[in-house]
Amino acid sequence: TIFSMPHKLEVEMAELMTQVIPFVDAAKFTKTGSDAVTAAVRASRAITGKDNIAYSGGGGVWHDWFVAITSRNKGIPKSTKNHIKVFEYNNPESLKELLDNDKEIGTVVMEPMTFEYPKPNYLNEVKKITHDHDALLIFDEVVTGFRFSLGGAAEYFGVEPDLATYGKGMAYGFPLGSVAGKGEFMNIFEDVVYSTTCAGETISLAA
Repeated sequence: TIFSMPHKLEVEMAELMTQVIPFVDAAKFTKTGSDAVTAAVRASRAITGKDNIAYSGGGGVWHDWFVAITSRNKGIPKSTKNHIKVFEYNNPESLKELLDNDKEIGTVVMEPMTFEYPKPNYLNEVKKITHDHDALLIFDEVVTGFRFSLGGAAEYFGVEPDLATYGKGMAYGFPLGSVAGKGEFMNIFEDVVYSTTCAGETISLAA
């Protein structure tokens, strides 16, 4: 089910994603949504040269960069908490205030929708604020991807992030996730390590 070189199913899946998600030029595959979000964060940090993160969402990521701000942060270096700040959903001023006061935030990670719809133009405002502060916008579409529409919440709400992450719904329960986005940002994976033995496992790709 796994090979030393990429299987043709991996290429076919990446091509399919570029066809159904309007802003996607390239995709890499993972086994979980958490891995995909963490890969996107690492890519963004490499591109922007800034370590800090602004976050809004429901959680679900178990990696150090996120768990540091939760109540279950035992085993995480205390300094990690300094790198992530939370902003309020549907409140663009909350994000702007964070970015105005912390010039080291280079990554904005958010779920485009959790328990409430975005207010009119909210996601567009988030994108503008993010880019005005020389940061990258990552949509965590692990829940919304392929469900709101085939192109996910990004297509449904008409807002294109720089990178997006997917999981769960991609293969109808088989373990598969993806980090995907514009080619100019995905190219950083030529230098940024994201590697796991079973990323290209073919049963999930076939599913």
